[in-house]
Amino acid sequence: MTSTQTRRSALAAAVVGAMVLALAAPPASAFQLVPISMEFEPTGVNATQTFGIFNDGQESIAVQVSIVTRSVAADGTETQAPADEDFTVYPSQAVVAPGKVQLVQVHWLGDPRPAKELAYRILAEQLKIELAPRNTLGGRITILMRYEGAIYVTPPGAQPSVSVESVSRVQTAEGPRLSVTVANKGTAHGALDGPVLTVRGAGASIDLRDEALADLGGANVLAGGRRQFLLPLPTALATGDLTATLKTGYVQ
Repeated sequence: MTSTQTRRSALAAAVVGAMVLALAAPPASAFQLVPISMEFEPTGVNATQTFGIFNDGQESIAVQVSIVTRSVAADGTETQAPADEDFTVYPSQAVVAPGKVQLVQVHWLGDPRPAKELAYRILAEQLKIELAPRNTLGGRITILMRYEGAIYVTPPGAQPSVSVESVSRVQTAEGPRLSVTVANKGTAHGALDGPVLTVRGAGASIDLRDEALADLGGANVLAGGRRQFLLPLPTALATGDLTATLKTGYVQ
């Protein structure tokens, strides 16, 4: 079996497995998008990937699928814009019967050699279509439910590299806090796993981890991006110049 066939078989197995799990679950929601995150290669067979829309409700639903760009500010605020020229989506709209699955193919059309990983969102929106009265034109579309998944277009060899960019004390309404900004100078996103932040100041050196880094653990820093976090300020670091280093793994 070739590597291409192996990848196709693995993808098919993943989609089928997700279908079984979704359809075996109790109908707690109108539909599910599976998988919720997918990596694309910029060229080759893996420039096309398949998502599943699973109707686990009791009625047929209309669903619209689209792709948007994704940028994240230091405070975690996400900005999106249409990415219609970067992808094709088929079908982009579908009616899914109860207990059925609609497979959606997404194909990358953009740069075949990006310098770093590119981040997008796949949006799956359940639509309620209300037909207009006969004496008016058109109708009204209402979004009932919305899934936001992650798409990463990842060039070969891309890796995250998240480190501390700055550290300082700041005064907030809750009192003094430690402000830490981390930057990803690598070429792929990094979801931090088990981070340890070592902060030094006024002759003291303190390792912060686990609950002390609750906001930092699991944080996703996009390639070329940065995130700022406000952490409890240890008493031993109340004075003096501050420096910090970060040791972390990344969620696979």
